[in-house]
Amino acid sequence: IYGEEAANGIMKAIHNEIVFAPGDIKLAEEYSRRLGNTTVRVHNQSLNRQKHEIGARGQTDSYSEQPRPLMLPQEVNELPFDKQLIFVQGNRQTEPMKILARKIIYFEEDIFKARQKMTPPPLPVGDATKIDALTVPVRTVEAKVAVADAKPMQAEQRQRWNPKDKASEVAQAEADKAQPVEVEPDPEPVQADDTLDTM
Repeated sequence: IYGEEAANGIMKAIHNEIVFAPGDIKLAEEYSRRLGNTTVRVHNQSLNRQKHEIGARGQTDSYSEQPRPLMLPQEVNELPFDKQLIFVQGNRQTEPMKILARKIIYFEEDIFKARQKMTPPPLPVGDATKIDALTVPVRTVEAKVAVADAKPMQAEQRQRWNPKDKASEVAQAEADKAQPVEVEPDPEPVQADDTLDTM
């Protein structure tokens, strides 16, 4: 889920680690290295027998101390079900420890089996209305900030000068020139009447 690097970062922050049989050879090798080495005494025996001799022979015994992993990777990988490894990092009061421990299985321990038979205490009944009284509606206010144009002169120029508007104005002018202009006829002259009607 986290990836190898993130998982290693999480594991480095853990001070106490309990390990069961990992079932992975890489993890088993890592735990084997963390457990460190021990010193074992190795017995070496050599027999010297000359050619064509049946009974006579010489025997040499030697002992040497050699390092050996405290637990081999295959031994870590084959931990029994009731065994576990515990790694404890040191602090100011205690030294680091590496422990091969026995698992505590609760249904096999008398003290835990007795606790299992204990009657659990009654649980109090909660009042949901008290929870509703504690809740307060929260109204979120959206902050609206007017952002000024960084270049107002250029914005004004872009608003004034629009090639599409200019092209439409030129096209409209050419269309007006192409259409014939209707001229209304002059009104007929009215002759003045000098005679006056007399009563």
